[in-house]
Amino acid sequence: MTRNGKGAHKDGYVQLPALRLHYIDYGESGETIIALHGLIQNARAFDAIVPALVPHVRLIALDLRGRGGSDWRPSDSYRWTYYLNDLRGFFQALQIPRFALLGSSVGVLKKWRCLRNCAPQAGSLRWHACDVGNELA
Repeated sequence: MTRNGKGAHKDGYVQLPALRLHYIDYGESGETIIALHGLIQNARAFDAIVPALVPHVRLIALDLRGRGGSDWRPSDSYRWTYYLNDLRGFFQALQIPRFALLGSSVGVLKKWRCLRNCAPQAGSLRWHACDVGNELA
């Protein structure tokens, strides 16, 4: 675990067939929340809400492809189908049986698409329709 001034966190990686995804696991216990950032953000977009959430939940913030510490890919691979396949692979790799999703900006749209397309692979799923806003970027 690393201290970032906002609490302990662990940087982790999931290797998928086509790329490596970076995530930040802020730790703690309780319900797991996977946070999906907006289009021009990265996993650090959620740093401001960590102190309020982490004492009560386990927060995992994902860097989507081409953002933060995740691998970049050719420009034609930034499409919904690629993002959804990345999310499926990420959920499977973490093997977390139950989690909620939190989205910011376009991360909210990814949540709703994932609900329709990824839910069977993601296990049981509870939704939190929250938008933390672009001011956290």
